Amino acid sequence: MLSGNDLLHDFALDPKAPLIVAVSGGVDSMVLLNLLSQTTHPLIAATFDHQMRATSGDDVQLVEDYAKQLGVTVVAGEWLRKADQTVSEATARTARYQFLADTAHRYHSQYLVLAHHGDDQLEGILLQLARSGNVMAMSGMQPSRPLGDLQVLRPLLHFSKADLHAYAEKHHVPYSVDQTNADDTIARNRVRHLVTPVLKDLNAGVLLHTQRFSESLEALIQLATPGLQALVPKPEMRTDWTSLLKQTAGVQRLVLEQYLQAFHIQIPAQVITQVLQALAQAKGNKHFDVAKHHLDAAYGKLYVDAPRAIRQPELPLSVDDTWHELADGRMIGLFHDARNATLAYVPAKPVVIRQKVAGDYVALPNGHHKKLQPWLIGQKVPQFRRDDLLVADQDFQLVWVEIPTHPELFQTRQTDIIQAVLALKKTGK
Repeated sequence: MLSGNDLLHDFALDPKAPLIVAVSGGVDSMVLLNLLSQTTHPLIAATFDHQMRATSGDDVQLVEDYAKQLGVTVVAGEWLRKADQTVSEATARTARYQFLADTAHRYHSQYLVLAHHGDDQLEGILLQLARSGNVMAMSGMQPSRPLGDLQVLRPLLHFSKADLHAYAEKHHVPYSVDQTNADDTIARNRVRHLVTPVLKDLNAGVLLHTQRFSESLEALIQLATPGLQALVPKPEMRTDWTSLLKQTAGVQRLVLEQYLQAFHIQIPAQVITQVLQALAQAKGNKHFDVAKHHLDAAYGKLYVDAPRAIRQPELPLSVDDTWHELADGRMIGLFHDARNATLAYVPAKPVVIRQKVAGDYVALPNGHHKKLQPWLIGQKVPQFRRDDLLVADQDFQLVWVEIPTHPELFQTRQTDIIQAVLALKKTGK
């Protein structure tokens, strides 16, 4: 086991920089406190009582007594939670890190020193592999990583749990034993008791290999990130995915996961696969409800939380050169000339603005008629938009449909036919 100064050598710290050492009372953190007490750094032992075990107060007392023996300042905190607050590993971690950050700011320290070791690293990577296989989260814990305006240091990652126990026995370091560590209903404990012993038996150097894997994967992710970000589309409601279809499925998966992060959307791996399969299809629509979000894949385009139309009552319009308000706040009108935001030319007769209904036909410029629904499919209009499109009904025929690719149905422009201009703008301002 190295000395405390050797342990911190690679971090190149100012020898007088104060360190906040997270100490739970377990063997890992008590050994870490002992080692760091040999350095020139001012130490603050920060111990946090989660109040999740009946003996947690005893652990705090053990830390306080040992810190006093080493001549180290100790700060104790406790989780003051509401009766109805969710209690889980994640919420406990959040409360603990908040306490550590507050302690660092109080003592003007930039560094939080944690006692994670090689066995923790192996267990964490195996659990991440089992839970998701997300390569961007597989690199595990790094020796140094920013946390807000602080830096988290993990100097024990190259050492095993057995190394720490051996040091504690040799140097008479007291520690407590968390009885929940024997509970195999906890996933991490099952990995610790049933999986990692097999791997260590296969190769005694598995912890060193794990740390090498972690550092190498983190380096590869850093090198690959600029190239990945160059492929990620801008986070817009509608994204054309067709240019990405030439990439491998693995690249597309990474791009899609990064793209959805901009919307704070996380979806299961199997749903990512289904979305990519739908995007690869040349036709058809697929809708996905994910948590509070909805995705639509249609004709190689991805729609994220596309707004659903507000129901529009029938709105009669005459050629009166006046703006009329739609249900969604936009303005529409029929004008004698094209000075406004022209959408389409229509015969100079009254129209009714409404949403499409079953049985609608479109009157095409070539004089033919076609049912609206198959015509919209031919125009590659997504299903979620087809249901609520606005149309202009004139003499029971549609002369305008609200799609950007083919808005005009009445396109005859001979000078002997009087035409009106149908115009639309976003707001009444």
